[in-house]
Amino acid sequence: MLRFVTEAVALHIKTDPPLKMETEKKIVEEMDRAGNIMIQFQKSSTVVTNLLSRVTSKSDKDDCKSIERQLRFQFEHVLYQNNVRAEMVAPLAEKHVCGLVNAVHVVVIRQKGSIVVYFLCTTVKALLKFAHMITSGFLHAIYTEIIQSVTHTTVDVDTYVRADEFNYRLLCLTSQQDTGWLFTCLQCFDAVGCVAGTAFGL
Repeated sequence: MLRFVTEAVALHIKTDPPLKMETEKKIVEEMDRAGNIMIQFQKSSTVVTNLLSRVTSKSDKDDCKSIERQLRFQFEHVLYQNNVRAEMVAPLAEKHVCGLVNAVHVVVIRQKGSIVVYFLCTTVKALLKFAHMITSGFLHAIYTEIIQSVTHTTVDVDTYVRADEFNYRLLCLTSQQDTGWLFTCLQCFDAVGCVAGTAFGL
């Protein structure tokens, strides 16, 4: 597990007002349990395997969206079957499917005075997708819905990645490629605010 953490990028999730420790613990445990259920299901389900094989060779955007909807239905169904908190089912399934089709995977969730979720991106393309998941507000919306499903109150949720950690992962992924490719990537990330500063997110 340590190897995955050092190769992953940490998404930090903080709230205002801060969550109580027992609430954070409950959220982390439920997200971790749901993640394990979906991973085991995707390994054993021929339906999921077949759908994933179609989405990786997609040629039509509408067809891809249809497949993703079918995947979300499959994962939502198995989460409901395993009595995952009902309000968490839809956002957890949506995040899992988005990660699957973009090769961005949650490898560990930790509680360190706030919630930290580690995302494993093994290619530059996956890292770009992860950056978009943050800057587009997708992950912010997902984790806001998850947290508020437990608190039952409106809380401000801040989701961000530290720029130095992100840039280090980018450097690791591009170290075997020419410096022109790295420079192009850095220009791309800087254009959307992912390189400059100490952190980026919502």
